[in-house]
Order: sequence, then structure tokens, then C-alpha cells
Amino acid sequence: MFWFDLQGYLKYAITEFLDENGILGLFQNVNISMDDIEIPITSAKKSGYQYQSIIPIILFNMAKKNNIVLNYKNALEFAEDISKYLPKSSPFFEIMDILVTGAGYLNFRMLNFFPESILGSDGILSYAYNMPIPIDPHEFLKNKLDTIIVDFSSPNIAKPLHVGHLRSTIIGDVISNLYEYKGYNVIRQNHLGDWGTPIGKLMQMYLEKNQKKSLDEFQPDEIKNIKLTISDIGKLYTEASEKFKNDLEFQKCALSHVVKLQNDDSNTLLFWDVIYKVSICQLESIYEKLKIRNNYQGESTYSNRIKECLDNMAEHMEQSDDGRVIFNVGLSSPLIIRKSDGSYTYDTTDLVALDYRMTVLNADRVIYVVDNGQSHHFQQVFRAIQKHYNFNNTIMDNIIHKKFGLVLGPDGKKISSRSLNSTNLEDDPEDGLTLESFIDYAESLVFEKFWTFNLEKYNQTDTPEGKQKFYNENRKKISTMTMNSIKFYELSFNSHTSYTFNPKDMLSDKGRTAFYLNYGYVRMLSIIRKIENEGYNRIDLVKKIRNKECLIADGETPEWKVKRNTVLKDGSYEVSPLDCLMHHLMTFNDVVETVIKNLDLNLLADFYYNMISLTDHWYENYRCMEYDSDGKVIGINWSRLAVVELVIRFSVTLNQLLGLEMVEQI
Repeated sequence: MFWFDLQGYLKYAITEFLDENGILGLFQNVNISMDDIEIPITSAKKSGYQYQSIIPIILFNMAKKNNIVLNYKNALEFAEDISKYLPKSSPFFEIMDILVTGAGYLNFRMLNFFPESILGSDGILSYAYNMPIPIDPHEFLKNKLDTIIVDFSSPNIAKPLHVGHLRSTIIGDVISNLYEYKGYNVIRQNHLGDWGTPIGKLMQMYLEKNQKKSLDEFQPDEIKNIKLTISDIGKLYTEASEKFKNDLEFQKCALSHVVKLQNDDSNTLLFWDVIYKVSICQLESIYEKLKIRNNYQGESTYSNRIKECLDNMAEHMEQSDDGRVIFNVGLSSPLIIRKSDGSYTYDTTDLVALDYRMTVLNADRVIYVVDNGQSHHFQQVFRAIQKHYNFNNTIMDNIIHKKFGLVLGPDGKKISSRSLNSTNLEDDPEDGLTLESFIDYAESLVFEKFWTFNLEKYNQTDTPEGKQKFYNENRKKISTMTMNSIKFYELSFNSHTSYTFNPKDMLSDKGRTAFYLNYGYVRMLSIIRKIENEGYNRIDLVKKIRNKECLIADGETPEWKVKRNTVLKDGSYEVSPLDCLMHHLMTFNDVVETVIKNLDLNLLADFYYNMISLTDHWYENYRCMEYDSDGKVIGINWSRLAVVELVIRFSVTLNQLLGLEMVEQI
């Protein structure tokens, strides 16, 4: 049984208590399982204790609601009985005391932690080593676990990605990682906007640039051989968007292309295919750099399902006076299913996509990672699917719009494709950036940091040849650190709020940044390397730690077997740096559960930063090795080395969850 965390300890111990007192079976008779019950843990520092749980109150009220008779007058009596049963120690930590307060609150004060057990075969080290392997989204039908669909990134094709697309892409990827980590069958879906007005705008602008009135003037082979780059498409789209605002004839022609596309006109489809392939090529390049896994499921994917789906929902639809087909869902405005010109909208494709996900993919949960501006739209779509299928609240609670704030430019306005221009990045890197250009710019800044650091460290001369050689040798490291910086900067913000895009802060190597995390990670690895240089094999070392060997060297007493925490007169106590670190690590599972529940990813980023910060503080006070005046190792503290290995294992797990890839030498 793995219960390194207090939450797991409580669930295990209370389940045993309920079983011994004949209560567990009563809960099971009404289909209540302890596996499904959350064990809330909160801070209780105001009471002089560290942790508090209301689980006795939850269980008592649950019994009352289900007519289960308990031999207790109230939750307070129930809590007092539970507290007497709870062991004061586990294989991983020691509890100073347990106090029952209020209506039945359990309060805990922890004393010491036992890293040798935490690192043992039943502990966190093997847990981190055996972290669930990410499931291939294409194999989801083979998996019997709950199916979670995460809709994220989802840019429009026919226009370049900009830095504003980072939020949905990074947030959605981490949400997917978390669910995979917990063993769910995760389907990542990139719902590309590839079937609407942007395509029509681009087609019409291309025709005008080439002095053509219709795609019918081209032979099919001519269209297939059209050569466009993503830069060409970006320029065409910018011009088209401007013209679309004020030129009614241009609007009419652009929208006519959309109607033809959605009605499978052959030449229109051929031109669409040219745009699609160029766009996907650009997307693949960026997603590969960001290490983002996804599955393209654009609007066009559902084109052959639209008619059938709308026919099934026909009873809910009506035709408005202006000729549109609408679906009234009881909000301030209806869903627009079909425009008066006969074309479909993104209301239509989003409704059909959700129908497909719920009825064909049999999703247990669907999460849309889309900015706050689309809140009303998703309320409409969710209401429509509920109205048609009469889904209950439990099902609807699992169709989630994960909202997030906007990425703002220096003018305080939302960065969008329409505002993109050919800005010189060095002069003004914050003004309307394409994502591709920004990544190139960001890598150049990170390279300069590495190059400057290298010159200072090795007292080298700055020459063009040396600089180019250094870049060639460290290209992968530079790219990795750039992507880490971009991702961690994004994840550090509360996703509910907007933020102003600031490349200098994002790529800083000071403060709460990916550079700081990587420095801490490299420091721990360097300690292990020094041990290896002394003739010890790391794999053997890990095995010995797991088997609880090698923890005492030359009569050393492991520091956690010495009373490290000093109890003060007021009943509180000073906590050693090691215990501060261990207290923090103990909250890991609770943090993961909270993040999955609320989708506030900054909590996980905070956990990582605080872990490295606490590790630094511990290491400053307690060295793992002693050296003589010549720098030769004369003593190794194996117990402290076990803590180093523990932090490395946590880092490995956190890197996988947050989509980071730390470099091993800086």
C-alpha cells in the first residue's frame, strides 16, 4: 500500500477502522466505496497544527443521507473514535499528535519523516520510476479505462499561429499529461478551424492577386501545383481580413467559396487541400519544437456527419425571418446552425463534434481548453446537446469549458492574427508576433545567454568561429531551454487571468523560471556524478537505497533518526530544512488531485518551484560529501544522498507532467 502522503494514510487507516467496526459493509450496501471518496486535507496552522481534515463529518453526513445507522450521536463523537484508532506513525512519517476540534475536524501535527522508507521498494522512488506510460491516443479503443477527450490548441488554418495560441496549446497538453499520469484513456484533439470563413477570405484574395474571378478558371492540375508558403498565406490572410471589413463585394465572393467548400465543389476542395497541407506542415514544425502531442480533428472531419446529426436534431430547430436555421437553447441568443446563404457555422461543427464525442467515442469527460471569450458559445453548445439527449447534471458536469485569460500585447489588447506584421523582432519583439518568428527570436536570446555564460566560465575570447562552433554543439540544449522557458512562464500564471506578453520576462534566467528549475536539477545530478566518479554506480546505488542498504556509512546516524524538530513553549516547533522539504513533497498527490479537479495548473508549477527552492535551502545547510584541502572526497553521507535521489525522481515526474525536458548540464 502506497501512502507516502497524509491523504493516502488517512484513507487506508479509516477504511480499516470502518471495516473493523462493521461500518464499511453498510456503505458498500448502498454502493459507496472508499475508493471514490475524496479525503480533503487543508492547512490548520492557525490552530498550531499543520494539517486538518473534515473526513469524519463527510462520512457521518453521508451515512445519515443514506439511512445508515451509526452508534454515534454526532460527527464529533465519530471523529474522536477515529482519532483513537489512527496510528501515530506510518512507514514514511511520524505524527506528534492528533486532535479533534469543532464539529469533528481531525488535526495533525507531523514530527519526522523517514526518507529511507520513502525511497524503499514500496515508496516514492519506485512510484516515480514506474510512472504510467503515456497512452497512444490512436489506441484508445483498446483501453477500458474512462475516456477523457481534451480539445486544445485548435487554431484556424489559412493563417499563421501567433503567440496567443501558446496558452491553449500548453495548458491542454499538461491537462492531457495529468490524466494520462492518473491512468485515464486520453484522446488529444486539435479541433482545427479548417472549414469556414478564413478559407473563403484566402481563396478570394488569391484569385484577385492572380486576376481570376473563379477557381473554375483553373484546371485541376494547375490548382494541385500551386506553390504557397506559410509566409505567403499569412500575407494573403492579413490583406484579405482588411478588405473583408469594408468591401461588400469581397465579402460576398469570400463567403460563396465557403458555401462551395461545404458542398464539396471539386476545385474548391483542391485549393483547400493546398492550404491545409501548407498549414499542417507549419503546425507540425512548431508542435515538434514544443514537444506537443495531438491528433488533428478539424471541422472538416465532421463534414460527412453534419446532415445526419442535424436531421436527428431537427425537432429543436427553426427557421428565422432572415432565412437562418437556428437552435434556441434558452439563452440570450440561439445557435446559428445554417446561415441564410446555406453555409454552416462553427456553431454547427462544434455541436456535431460534441455529439460525435459523446455518442461515438463514448467520452466520459470532454474538456475544451479555450479562452474566456468563447464562454457564451460553449454555454450554447452544451445546452443544445443536453436539450437533445436530456443528459442529467452528472453527465453535463463532465462537459467542461476550461476557460483562460487572454495574451495581451503592449497596448493591452488581445494579440491576434489580424494584428500580425513584419515587425523587426530585435527592435520591438512584443508587437504582433507570429509564433514561428517568436520561437526563432527566443532561441537567439537563449543562445546569447549560454554563449556569455560560456565565455565567462572558461575565460574564452569571443570570435565568430568560436560562437558558431558553440552554437552547433549546443543547438539541442538551446532549443530545449527555450521551450522550457516558454512553457513554464505560461504555466506560472493563474490561467483565469490575462497577462501581457513579455519575452524578456519569459526568457529570464532569474527568479521563478525554467532556468532556475534546471539549475536545481543539474545541481542534484552533479552530486550523483561526483559519487559515480568515486567508483559508485548509480543504478547499484538506487537498488541499495530501495533495499534500505547503504544508508549508514562509517557509523553515521541518518539525520532523520535524530530529533531534528525543536518544540517551542507555545506548542509549535521549528522545522528543519529536511522536514520542510519532506512536508512539501508529502503534498504532491494532493496537489495533483487538486489540479485535476480544478485545472489550475499554476499550482503544479508552484509545487515544482518550491521543491527546488526548499532543496537548495536544505543543501546549503547539509552537504552530501566532505572534502580534504586538496578537494579529495573523504566522506559520503548516504542518507543525504538518498534525499538527492528522491528530489531527482520528483523532478523527472514533474518534467513529464509539465511537458518539460531538462538539460543535464548547463
